[in-house]
Amino acid sequence: MISARLGRLLDLASAHRRLSVGAALLIGTLLHLCGTALFSWHFIVQGSRLLWSPSGLHLYATAPDLQMGPLTFVVGGLFSVALPGGAGAAAAVVTMLAAGLGAILLALDIADSPSPGTGGVFPGDRSTTVAALGAAMLWTEVAVHYAHLDDALALGAGIAAIALARRRRDVAALALVGIAIDFKPWALPLVALLLAVRPESRARAAVAVAVVVASAWLPFLVADVGTLRIFSFAIPVAKNSGLAMFGSHPAVTPPWDRPLQLGGATALIAVAAWRRRWASVLVLLVAVRMLLDPATYHYYDSGLGLGVLALDASCAARRRLPAGTIVAGVGVTAASYLLPSGVDGVVRVVSLVVIVALALTDTLRGGRAQEPAPHAGALEPRSSAPADRTTVAA
Repeated sequence: MISARLGRLLDLASAHRRLSVGAALLIGTLLHLCGTALFSWHFIVQGSRLLWSPSGLHLYATAPDLQMGPLTFVVGGLFSVALPGGAGAAAAVVTMLAAGLGAILLALDIADSPSPGTGGVFPGDRSTTVAALGAAMLWTEVAVHYAHLDDALALGAGIAAIALARRRRDVAALALVGIAIDFKPWALPLVALLLAVRPESRARAAVAVAVVVASAWLPFLVADVGTLRIFSFAIPVAKNSGLAMFGSHPAVTPPWDRPLQLGGATALIAVAAWRRRWASVLVLLVAVRMLLDPATYHYYDSGLGLGVLALDASCAARRRLPAGTIVAGVGVTAASYLLPSGVDGVVRVVSLVVIVALALTDTLRGGRAQEPAPHAGALEPRSSAPADRTTVAA
């Protein structure tokens, strides 16, 4: 009886997925507002005020601990300088929630998940809906609890870049990769999407990403060589981090860690991009980052939730359960709250390795994926069910 009711509820949520995701974002927001919200917003305020001051180009030389891209503080200034106080913070949260809704819909589009209103509920829709609702709840960590504008907008730009690359909008896709890097440098491995670009567009796409990144960062380097201090800034290594679990116990981030993070993610994304396994790209980026990061902040889980959503939705036709979402939700997010320190770190690392393995399995499965028609519109409603899906009575 309970399972039948739950099934009908999931079918209803699947038929109205956009509304369901919006409701999940609202519920998650209200839960955080009843507890802790805007935990890290002061970093955005600090950096934005420095950037918007007369000595703005000395931002990173003055505060190398602000490990966020310049574009974060350009946008952040709209919410903390032009519109200061609670009103600006509230507007920023709404913006990040809107970015989350758009990112979730783009993740579904990348996975080629059927749009609502295509004439029925299909096998796999329930698991995809569960993954989408999980991603929405996790998104409120970055958007509301921590209010990390940089990560939220970098994830939004990154998933949009992948969606455009899938549609063969090569130059626009790489320009968006540059924008993601300008929000947060951990997006740098997405440059490997160049391997999926058509040869005739590759040079223009490479120039696009280079110009976008240089336009944001070069003015600071030219104005103050002290900007280079951001590369030497290190944070403490958390006891439950992947670094600690792998046996690295320095007080702060070892110098080899960031290059290994970026290089490892770039290599795996390069394989996924060349094989056009778009649904694997974001989860590989985020999972490798989390595996090798010295910190274990919960807002990292927001990107992981978005990545496993795309992966699970792409596999929904052959898997009854959203495996990536379950592993991420239980082994990464829930474990950090429920398990004792040390044990949670082991479970976290194992779970992230499993997620990477799931993504690589999907990436290497079969031959190189076929491309859609050039410039096909993203998020277009599909007029009928995919051929390999069987309609289930609503």
